[in-house]
Amino acid sequence: SGINAEYGGANDKQTKIDMTAPVVCNYFMDPAQDYKVVAAAMYFMVPSVHLDDTPLPTDTSLDVVQMGDLKTYYRAFGGNPDKDKYEKEIEALAKELGQGNSCLQLRQGLHCWVF
Repeated sequence: SGINAEYGGANDKQTKIDMTAPVVCNYFMDPAQDYKVVAAAMYFMVPSVHLDDTPLPTDTSLDVVQMGDLKTYYRAFGGNPDKDKYEKEIEALAKELGQGNSCLQLRQGLHCWVF
């Protein structure tokens, strides 16, 4: 079971699916808990050859999610950041995106995308 099995042909169409890039990891972080990761999801892109008739997973822990066009922005920083560092980087990203010094919208739905 799992994504490797599904891509290997263990899906409803018994079709092998080529792995594509990027693989997107979405981490949901809670500012009230010093930006602790409280949930995570991993997204694999389906090759265009399968878009009209996407093989569906037989593993009930997996879902197919259709996303529209997506714009992503990122701000890279390293180390072992504490709450103050996250706050500083979120504010800087909000400012660069033209949201001034207010990043309330970013904080309410903070996502960290890793490619």
